[in-house]
Amino acid sequence: RVSRFRVLNTDPPRIDPDSEQIVITFLQGGHNGGDLHFGPDGMLYITTGDAASPNPPDPFKTGQDCSDLLSSILRIDVDHKDDGKNYAVPKDNPFVGTSDFRPEIWAYGFRNPWRMSFDRGSGQLFVGDVGWELWEMVHRVERGGNYGWAAMEGPQPIKPEETSPVPITPPLVALPHTLAASVTGGYV
Repeated sequence: RVSRFRVLNTDPPRIDPDSEQIVITFLQGGHNGGDLHFGPDGMLYITTGDAASPNPPDPFKTGQDCSDLLSSILRIDVDHKDDGKNYAVPKDNPFVGTSDFRPEIWAYGFRNPWRMSFDRGSGQLFVGDVGWELWEMVHRVERGGNYGWAAMEGPQPIKPEETSPVPITPPLVALPHTLAASVTGGYV
């Protein structure tokens, strides 16, 4: 879950635990993503994983399923509220009005996007995605991009029958497990 709290005017500042307002929730249980940043556009970006343990890969078949909030980077507006929500969906999100796609999704097809960062110069979003058996990935994230999990793990097909209408964008960098094990950093 992502929650909002009121900060108390104390030294040092503290949150008021009784002020919690749940903004958004999604399934968790293993690969949860769990990073969030305000983008240069003022919107809140949130990473979510496939909510599963490592084996078998993507047992919920959520990597290419955009009817839920998993395996994605979400983009929401926390300064406004849509009816029945504690946030608003930005009207320029790529899948607003698209059937079988949650409108909160900015990009999808991630296994466990542990950390992300916006380049201070360009505003471009980068994410480190923890791989499964063979590859670790770094992605330059584009609006509406599909990054392949679980049809692909980097350049390796895993479940090629699980695809969506959006073509898969290969990683900017794919590191074999002979060189890397769990890309969890990624500050630009």
